[in-house]
Amino acid sequence: MSTPQDTSPWRIVLLLVIMLAILVGVQFLPLSEWTGGRLSNVNLLSSVSDHVFHEDVIMDTAPVDPLLAELEAEDAESPAAVEPADAQVALVSDAPGETESTSSDTKEHLPDVEVDDTSSKPVVDIQPSKKGDQMIIEDYTVSGQGLANLRNAIRQHRVARIAVLGDSYIEGDIMTQDLREMMQDAFGGNGPGFVAVDPAYGNFRQTVSMGKSSGWSTSTAKSKFDSRYMPITQIYNKSTGNAKASFKGSQKMKHTGRWNKSQFLFIAPNNTTVTLTTDNGSRTFDVRGAADSVQCLSMSGPTSKFDVSVSGAGLVSLGTWLSDSTGVAVDNMSMRGVSGLTLSNLGSRLSQQMNRFVPYDLIILEFGINAMSASQKNYDAYSRRMQKVVETVRRCYPRADIILMGIGDRGQKRGGDYHSMSVCQTMVDAQREAARNAHCLFYDTRESMGGEDAIVDWVRRGLANKDYIHLNIKGGRELAKPLFNAIRQNIER
Repeated sequence: MSTPQDTSPWRIVLLLVIMLAILVGVQFLPLSEWTGGRLSNVNLLSSVSDHVFHEDVIMDTAPVDPLLAELEAEDAESPAAVEPADAQVALVSDAPGETESTSSDTKEHLPDVEVDDTSSKPVVDIQPSKKGDQMIIEDYTVSGQGLANLRNAIRQHRVARIAVLGDSYIEGDIMTQDLREMMQDAFGGNGPGFVAVDPAYGNFRQTVSMGKSSGWSTSTAKSKFDSRYMPITQIYNKSTGNAKASFKGSQKMKHTGRWNKSQFLFIAPNNTTVTLTTDNGSRTFDVRGAADSVQCLSMSGPTSKFDVSVSGAGLVSLGTWLSDSTGVAVDNMSMRGVSGLTLSNLGSRLSQQMNRFVPYDLIILEFGINAMSASQKNYDAYSRRMQKVVETVRRCYPRADIILMGIGDRGQKRGGDYHSMSVCQTMVDAQREAARNAHCLFYDTRESMGGEDAIVDWVRRGLANKDYIHLNIKGGRELAKPLFNAIRQNIER
């Protein structure tokens, strides 16, 4: 005959005390060191505080993707996107009802860029990342002319366009808003630059206010998408019916309150109408359907707002560009959780069509944080893939200088305290190697922050979030200063 189990309250209390003692004891064990980083050290109080949302901090809710299986596969590559044959590019002027069509026979042909075979070239010595206390841009280009295209654009007094592509590290215009302001202070220009009609994760930017967007579906490089429509921005929106979006300048930065050129880029497979509104009034355009061809509508004149309204479904919005016709424009193109490798499938035909309306003189690639893991000790495969990314971007935008930014310092718990992740320098070395092999420019972001354990100091100084990865707005401003100085020094040399 069985006897009932003892369920007295004292036994339950004793069990809880034992469990608590075990938890307290575990946090003193160096689990990270014993397991090579596969397990993190436990710190109960810190773990709770790390999940608090801090003001001015963009949190990445997507899990960090180490890409281990993909990168360990020997040169595993995604199939190249199949591009349709050249079609007519419709150029739409500022005046209502005026349309100029340029056939594929007469349109401007961009020069092919041959990528050098580095297998037969001698290894290039690593260049210094600093000159005294000043961060400099390492130049691994064949010509050694640095930012020649950006330099020429500024000296010719035309709009000099800079695109900064990255992950959640720059989400919400972090860092780029201050780089933009410094560049526009020095060389002129206004406006917040690129803005999607319906951002994937909401609008966290302080540099542009958005009214309620409606009637759009969103596709990103992190979701299912049509490769014909995926631009360098890594996002496009498709109207699901009558759709609208509105943008208003922000007074929080000196140069984002007003601008004088508002552009809307799109692909319209079917005939439709688009209405654009600025401070100067509204215009309605009858748009002819042109499958798979980029069209642009623009409004000129000083304005502090820009509204887009589309009648009907099926129009693919590639985004809006809000800037001046002179000076410098800096576009933030961030996509949460990406490693940058999806850019290797960027379509040259779509890019070249967009390049006719928003040509870039400098493209900065900020990636790598999402490809890191303490247990992944070798990033040679990632380096090779990023080399291909640079080469693809160069083919798509042959007139743009390219800077590959190394990762910022990232923290990891070791022995109960935070230090730099043990593989940070390994990733930086892999990124520098990609820049050397692709013959582009390189900027050592981690060194500009202070090198080893820099992120610990930045968190202590209130410049970074307590996830020991992301910067807040103050940290973004701090990071933008040496980058701006390095760019300016290269331009004015």
